[in-house]
Amino acid sequence: MDWSYALMGLISVQAGLQPILVKRYTQGVDKSGLVFLENAVKIGLCVGQMLLSGGEVPDFTSSAEWWTSLSLAALPAAVYALGGWVKLVGYRATDGVTFNTLIQLKLVFSSVLGWALFSRGQTPQQLLALGIVVATAVLVTLPDGSVRQKGPSDRSKWTGVVATVASSALSAFAAVLCQVALQDHARGSILYSAELAFWGSVFLLPSVPAGIAAQMRRHPRCVLPLTAQAAAGIAIGFVIRRHGSVAHGFCTVLGVATSAVVESVMHRRRPKVVHLVGIPLVVLSTYLYTSNPPV
Repeated sequence: MDWSYALMGLISVQAGLQPILVKRYTQGVDKSGLVFLENAVKIGLCVGQMLLSGGEVPDFTSSAEWWTSLSLAALPAAVYALGGWVKLVGYRATDGVTFNTLIQLKLVFSSVLGWALFSRGQTPQQLLALGIVVATAVLVTLPDGSVRQKGPSDRSKWTGVVATVASSALSAFAAVLCQVALQDHARGSILYSAELAFWGSVFLLPSVPAGIAAQMRRHPRCVLPLTAQAAAGIAIGFVIRRHGSVAHGFCTVLGVATSAVVESVMHRRRPKVVHLVGIPLVVLSTYLYTSNPPV
């Protein structure tokens, strides 16, 4: 049995629930500190899994091993860190509908980068799947036409649009770099997840406030979303190795629909018809993409 499809489903559920967990349990905790702590949890989970499974832990007392890790993981970790900073600009300068729609462009960027950098083409079925998932991303984030949303000024809005598109491109670039490291360099996904977390922590360390420990003591439940995100990051590494970076994007889109349904239940509102239509469409696109790889 191929457990990667089950992992993709769990990643989708986690992506859908994560915004709710973060809003409920991380208020009052510094964002940079949260990301740093998430990486620390991820490192612990990865090392624990390698030890329990009897996997070989590289000898990092060797300078050659550190150089290998630096060359394979530091660049995508830095790109992810930059993309996260740019994404914050997009969050603050655009409305939620615009942001959620534009961020899905990373699916297209991933495919284009894979084709341009590595001559990795897409089958007709995969191209159809990309079209379905982008259309579904737009569909599930359409606003209610009866509600007029108040947005930021035009100048601020366009700043947010550019930042969100840039964040999408950076995320896609980092994912492609990860795909190369995991597939073309035979790097174990668990080890590589730990390395990404380590180098990401190195880049984040200067921005972590000195009072993060006190914040954690005041808000101990913030560990829940941290652990969920860290575990999902490990699963994502496996999915990227198995199906490629674009397949992970499908999980994110399905997570948007999952989040919409969960919030409808929590607030006792009926889900929109577009959400009910979007979920099976994303499932269909995921199947089309992963079951029809290039020959």
